[in-house]
Amino acid sequence: MRISIYFLIVFCILQYTGFSQNWVEVGAGFDGDPRCTFVDTVSDLLYVGGTFKSSGSIRMRGIAKWDGSQWDSLQSGIDDFNLSYPDPINAIIKFQNKIYVGGSFATAGGITVNGLGIWDGSQWDSLASGISAQATVDCFKVLNGELYVGGTFNNVGGITSHHIAKWDGSNWNGFNFGIDSTFGGVFTIEEFNGDLYVGGNILPASIRDLFVWDGSTVSPVGSGIQGGLASISKMIVYNNELYIAGYFTQADGNAGNCIIKYDGNTLIDVGGGMDNRITDLKVHDGLLYACGVFNHAGGISANKIAVWNGVSWSALSNDLFDNNIEAMDFYHNELYVVGGFTKINNDSVNFIAKYTGQLGISDLSKRSGFTITPNPTNTQFTMSFSIPLAKDAMLVMMDSRGKEVARTLLEKSTNRKELDVHDFSTGIYFLILQTEIECLTGKLIIE
Repeated sequence: MRISIYFLIVFCILQYTGFSQNWVEVGAGFDGDPRCTFVDTVSDLLYVGGTFKSSGSIRMRGIAKWDGSQWDSLQSGIDDFNLSYPDPINAIIKFQNKIYVGGSFATAGGITVNGLGIWDGSQWDSLASGISAQATVDCFKVLNGELYVGGTFNNVGGITSHHIAKWDGSNWNGFNFGIDSTFGGVFTIEEFNGDLYVGGNILPASIRDLFVWDGSTVSPVGSGIQGGLASISKMIVYNNELYIAGYFTQADGNAGNCIIKYDGNTLIDVGGGMDNRITDLKVHDGLLYACGVFNHAGGISANKIAVWNGVSWSALSNDLFDNNIEAMDFYHNELYVVGGFTKINNDSVNFIAKYTGQLGISDLSKRSGFTITPNPTNTQFTMSFSIPLAKDAMLVMMDSRGKEVARTLLEKSTNRKELDVHDFSTGIYFLILQTEIECLTGKLIIE
């Protein structure tokens, strides 16, 4: 077993170096607003869905795929019966080796699909009779070999089901969760501790915007989400906790502003949260990324995108977007963002951009004020500090998915600490050391 460790100061992770170095347009971009992304790791493709009609001279209505060098269409795309912009695709996922798309569109590849289409790699197909008229699909989630679908519908495949249903590959199954059929919808679905969590803009008040289903009973989550304009856009599991994001405020009685986390018992603030809506969350290399409409995160300037390391927020860069970021994904270990923006730092970019600045953890160990010996090692290592700690500090170790696997307290006046790692599986890990004056993070590779 061999171990290599690199440390850095968090606020140096991602530095502003100008548009030409930080962001580039992806191909010719789009002529309309993308809404969602999906990375197919098997086919090695990035899918983008929305309301666009083309990318440069290539006609691709509502959906496109990127192979790392060029865009391509999926036949005639969606709503190809007229020349206007198509109704949007809001969600994309892969299920049983096929690409599923959801939204409010009527047709895909020239056939009627009513908001739910399936792409098998060469042609489009419908999913039963789709959803009810004047309705939308807003999210997908694959759990236990079944596809959960959320949106604003009251009927799917001819079965009554208010805002959420599941598809097993052959048949639809509806739910009777007591959701108000005349109000709002389901915008995000996630699994946490073996239970199904559902978020959106949901009534009745007893489960306002957020509830959990254990397979038999529907229950509110903590004290719920408060506020007449509140809604949940996205949930994700990070570091053994459920992160819940959207638009809500502490002033309305919530635990945080636009993002909170749930440990299974209590809803908790996440570093002060944001000053406006969050639209998407992603975990990458042990860090949580958030994007949306906001301009500040945790009280610091963070225009439309920010990074959470489990302890504090930081800006991805100092770049300025002229409009919101709707969604993001990591493809070939690079960050892609889509949304309503057409300029970054006053440079033109058409609704999609790729980040070319520094992501995650880089090797700044010579500037960190401590050394690691021996390196490499096969059983343990010693952290030695050039200046003893002035206050107690907590060292947290997380795996590459952001799940906490260990933590230890480093007491005041500590100048060296031995750590045993012989029981850990091979892979990439991240260390976070929080002191009163700085937050140090490091990358740990166990082989």
